[in-house]
Amino acid sequence: NNPASREMNVEHVVNKNNEGVEFLYSGRYRAAERCFRDAIFQCKMLSHTASYSNYEFHFPLNLKTRIIPCKTSSKHFLYRTAVIASFDRKHLRTETQLKDPQKDEHHDQLMHLKGVVAYNISLANHFSIMGSSHIKSHKAKFELVLAMYQKALQTMNFQQQFCEKATAGEHLLRDAMFLGIVNNIGVLNYEIDDYQHAKICFETLKPLMNRASLFVLGRDAHRGILRNAWLLEEPATAAVA
Repeated sequence: NNPASREMNVEHVVNKNNEGVEFLYSGRYRAAERCFRDAIFQCKMLSHTASYSNYEFHFPLNLKTRIIPCKTSSKHFLYRTAVIASFDRKHLRTETQLKDPQKDEHHDQLMHLKGVVAYNISLANHFSIMGSSHIKSHKAKFELVLAMYQKALQTMNFQQQFCEKATAGEHLLRDAMFLGIVNNIGVLNYEIDDYQHAKICFETLKPLMNRASLFVLGRDAHRGILRNAWLLEEPATAAVA
């Protein structure tokens, strides 16, 4: 419950997340994964500590994106935008009044931070498996990547109850992360010949590829996801067309 200790833990999560993004950028996916796992563990510790605290703790998050260079062998478009976090120490504070469990901003901010790290570790795992020329033989790794992506989506869904508090920028970033995750799951399923689940992903994306998603994703990512959604069909279906 020590505010100084909690501040250090938040800083540790942010630093490990950002260190992981740097490793992602340089193609060191396993090193990136270790950083993100450390950050997720610290997030869990912060959540546990907060649940026993009687006071509110605020650390406003600033989030920005970084596009990761293409260093993998995927033949199709992967969403490669990782998320970097920071927080302003000038606005970090511990309130002296008792916290309201119905308005727990600490939990809100932790979920945002945990969602960012869960998303980044999903990218690290996916990029590492796409670097192999024998992806279809790595079923265990494939299942791990899917589990990571599902965990990231689950964490993002938890944030929906806090929509009123999120800034416009956070909304846009979360929307981009969602579209990117669904695209990447679809690509992964397609490349291991699981066309049924790939189709579910791309059918989900098709109606979302509009002007709003163009603004959220940017031109290049929007074009890549749109191309996947319309061109990655089951081979038999594509032949008939």
